[in-house]
Amino acid sequence: MILRLFLILAALVAALPAAAQSTNIVPRLEAEGPVPTGGGSVELAIVFETSPGWHGYWLNPGEAGLPLNIEWDLPEGAQIGQLRFPTPTKLEAFGLVNYVYKDDHAILTTLTLPAIDSGTVPIRGHGTWLACTDKICVPEKGSFSVVIPVGEGADHSDRFDQYRRALPRPLAGAATYEVDDRRVSIAIPLPASITVTEPEFFVGQNGVIDYAAPQSFRRKGDQLIADLQVKDPAKTDFGTVEGVMALG
Repeated sequence: MILRLFLILAALVAALPAAAQSTNIVPRLEAEGPVPTGGGSVELAIVFETSPGWHGYWLNPGEAGLPLNIEWDLPEGAQIGQLRFPTPTKLEAFGLVNYVYKDDHAILTTLTLPAIDSGTVPIRGHGTWLACTDKICVPEKGSFSVVIPVGEGADHSDRFDQYRRALPRPLAGAATYEVDDRRVSIAIPLPASITVTEPEFFVGQNGVIDYAAPQSFRRKGDQLIADLQVKDPAKTDFGTVEGVMALG
């Protein structure tokens, strides 16, 4: 079971090196049907097919790696929403901790269509990302597109239901945190009846925690407290923090 923890909205921007054409992580763009009338919205999925032994990176890659970067080509009047990422896994290699995707995965977003009565809406994206094995990393790039007919279209709801199940779920209440010397303690509202087996907190911004330090968790009534080691005790003015809490 996975819950999404919203402590802040952090913008993560990374400059990627010149990229080779995608060969190890290949993207495609899908639209969920039935497609609404003009001016409505439709769910899009950027599906990344990952070759065995390779991995890509979450929005915060951790101590190494680079996050996905996408630029969109949209017709006039169309708008793209915020990207919604599935929960990553933790990868430790060569003394570094990274947040990665080892298998095929889908990143979702919502497209608002232009106000047209009929016709088609072409959507095209251009992405750059880093693909790695346990030995090498390759900067890659690729384009993906879909043409959406207004008012009609194939129904991919079953597939999109699967994509949505991989996303973290928002908390029912607000989480809080406090910093004490080298420790940041995050109080996550979670009923005591919910079983926690192998918890892991994925912080959404760099510079907050020491990725390699052990994470400890304790119960306080209907709260799960995550005790994490801060990266730099001299820099603890984090503001708002975003993260994902995996319960195991």
